[in-house]
Amino acid sequence: MPGPGRARSLLDHYTRDVTPADFQRLFTRDTAEAYRYFTRHADARRIESEPWYRRWPMRARLVLSGFTARLSPARRLLYGLGVAAALLGAIMLFRGFAPVHLLFFPFTLILPLPTWSSGAVWPSARSICLRSVMLAWVPVMRVARPLASRAVTLP
Repeated sequence: MPGPGRARSLLDHYTRDVTPADFQRLFTRDTAEAYRYFTRHADARRIESEPWYRRWPMRARLVLSGFTARLSPARRLLYGLGVAAALLGAIMLFRGFAPVHLLFFPFTLILPLPTWSSGAVWPSARSICLRSVMLAWVPVMRVARPLASRAVTLP
């Protein structure tokens, strides 16, 4: 079992160059660039002419189909299995709807919201983060140098 010094070294290796500006850019510029990259062949006027309740599903379908079209068949299959496993896990961890108290000072709203088994937040967060990173980095990988030419050293 690795000691705490080795874990700290590994954490430092992965986080030493992260700045608040880099993290902010991940959600502002990089996400917008990835969206434009995956939807560049879409007819924007047609999407905007649809009712509001159809726009989001159409945009999500465009981004996901654009993303998966750029994957190799084996990676596409693996990605599909991952999405199916995440959905199945969410269904298995779903416990129904329960009243949840939301504080909007000075008011408290009680809304029936979905509830999940304890411990369901971390796998869900992992899935969302990994998919977000994959969607944001695919356009960058197209123009970046091949990975084989990069020297990577681990501590």
